[in-house]
Amino acid sequence: MAGKFGSFAILMLGLIAAMPAFAASEALVALHASDDASWRRESAIQELLSRNLGFDEVRVLFDATPREISGQVAEFLARAGTAEDRRLVWVSGPGEGADSPCPAGRPTPVGPTALTLMIAPSCFAEMLVLPPGTRHFSISSAAPRDPRAGGRPSGKAARPPIAILALPSDGARFIARADRIVFEALENARSDKLAPATLLRMLRHRFREDGSNYTPTLDAAPADAAWSRRLLAPPPEQLDERHAAVGPGRFSGRLAWPRGRRLPLYRSGEEASEPVLTLPGRRAVTVLRTNRGGTMAFVRTARAYYGWVVIDELE
Repeated sequence: MAGKFGSFAILMLGLIAAMPAFAASEALVALHASDDASWRRESAIQELLSRNLGFDEVRVLFDATPREISGQVAEFLARAGTAEDRRLVWVSGPGEGADSPCPAGRPTPVGPTALTLMIAPSCFAEMLVLPPGTRHFSISSAAPRDPRAGGRPSGKAARPPIAILALPSDGARFIARADRIVFEALENARSDKLAPATLLRMLRHRFREDGSNYTPTLDAAPADAAWSRRLLAPPPEQLDERHAAVGPGRFSGRLAWPRGRRLPLYRSGEEASEPVLTLPGRRAVTVLRTNRGGTMAFVRTARAYYGWVVIDELE
């Protein structure tokens, strides 16, 4: 096998001879391999994508090197598509180094041509052309909102819907943990119930590894694509009621209180970042994990904001 990755593409023809056109279910996956048994994981992913999420013809590619992956992703996303097509990209790996799948240099921008969900390190978002109206879910909650009540941002968002979920890229242990969370979500999903916002919530609550600066984020265009079930759902006739719905993650995190009457909330776990929000009062926050230096904590606030706070400002 070339490189430490296994990857597979799911390809289905949308037009066969004179038959009417059908929507194409396509996916491209390249996961960081942490052990020699990664092929078993890929076989399991192949099966669950077909069984749970309605993807059809599956072809597994074992010869992709890390540096070839970004080119394959770009080609995959740029392929001509229709409004009924759906595509999934799931890539994991370090942000730099010989094993990194991230685009080298300045990649040529790609505009996805079909309904797309990308689950990948944040470097892959840089290779996409995001339409006007894209919403960035970072410190805010990704809860459904009524567009008539101002839940959708101004500006006309282009179709088809696009959602990009960031994965950690700062250590093999963290990469493997996030991959397991995504795998469990897809494995246990009732296919008409899983939405990008559900995956974001699971990564926020179930990624409990101290020592990582990873911040789960989600970009969605239009904004309601964050909780759209269409992004992964197969046609209605393919739904299988035997698969249970993914419920909210249950995390028994410890509570902490601000030492003062104001608590700055940071968007990043990097110590040099600037606060983006100041929380008033002395309301408790739920500590989910700590950053690489052990100086900051990723927390959930009473109003369902997620972000980083300085540990020394908690008691």
